[in-house]
Amino acid sequence: MAKQVVLAINPGSTSTKVAVIAEDGTVIWQETLRYSVAELAYRENVVEQLPLRLSDLERLLAEKGLGGGKLVGVVGRGGLLRPLHSGTYLVNEAMLADLRQGWGGQHPSNLGGILARMLADRYGVEAYIVDPVSVDEMIPEARRTGLPEIRRFSHLHALNIRRALLRWQKEQSCSPRELTGVAVHLGGGITVAAVRQGRIIDVSNANQGGPMSPERAGALPSAALAYWPEETDYHYPPLAKRLVGGGGLVSYLETNSLVEAEKRAEAGDEKARLALQAMVKQLIKEIGAMAAILDTLPRFLLFTGGMAFSHWLMEQLTSALNWLAPITVYQGEEELPALAEGVFRVLAGEESVRIYPEGVSGE
Repeated sequence: MAKQVVLAINPGSTSTKVAVIAEDGTVIWQETLRYSVAELAYRENVVEQLPLRLSDLERLLAEKGLGGGKLVGVVGRGGLLRPLHSGTYLVNEAMLADLRQGWGGQHPSNLGGILARMLADRYGVEAYIVDPVSVDEMIPEARRTGLPEIRRFSHLHALNIRRALLRWQKEQSCSPRELTGVAVHLGGGITVAAVRQGRIIDVSNANQGGPMSPERAGALPSAALAYWPEETDYHYPPLAKRLVGGGGLVSYLETNSLVEAEKRAEAGDEKARLALQAMVKQLIKEIGAMAAILDTLPRFLLFTGGMAFSHWLMEQLTSALNWLAPITVYQGEEELPALAEGVFRVLAGEESVRIYPEGVSGE
């Protein structure tokens, strides 16, 4: 009997990552379709990239096939949707409308659900997304700022963080109610999440606060930021691009590479050393803050993401935080397997599939 397989699609800013993954976790094949910035240039809506990306996906599938497996679903990376509970969602017409419109903004991940649905319809199976960036399970207090006109909202690396949580839960043979601790995604943006009984009750939105990271400015002094556009040539949206994509390490060192920054610091570059130490100190403070709101001692500190491969960074964090809770590190960003796992959990009856927008969260 042929293995059940899922086709997983993850559109990025200059690539589309694709894989066929079996129910036992085996990656039958995986490929990355790469594009130049010019090829993917679009004006107002990212969906203008659909014809090119779809035709390339179809060509790749014609060449590769499904590896002899039986396709049971197509899953795409979730886009900037309405605030949602974590889980696996069917791609329905309401979701497609929000993705095409760019309800939460323009981002290549908006194409994930659309491409999944297009291909799923051709194969006669269902289309899904799993744990999009808009997962929002924050408690009401976490949404408040110092101004009623401005509210905090949850944008996070939900796919990778929830995969780490589920992996830890399985390894510890515990129930979701025992999942209380802090989970951290270490990438171009850093997410620090407070998890209480399996729910992400608060999170540092990498685009709006938290520690600086390789490409994000993180939290900034509010009064200074309010006057800054008047004193410089920065105005929104250039200011937004400076904060997200041009902030953090890249603003100090003109590189978003942690590896390069570490090499420069090791060679005696004091500017690089100070920038790295500032990022680490800010990260430690954010982790401590998230641990403090759990109402109990954290059972774990989980680290995941690409920067978790850095021995230097993990040594810094471990030495500073090993007193707080046991530390577990899951290196890398295995987003395609995470997408497939979400579908197989639903098909196995381990989770109920969610229907958009009935799962809309938020206060």
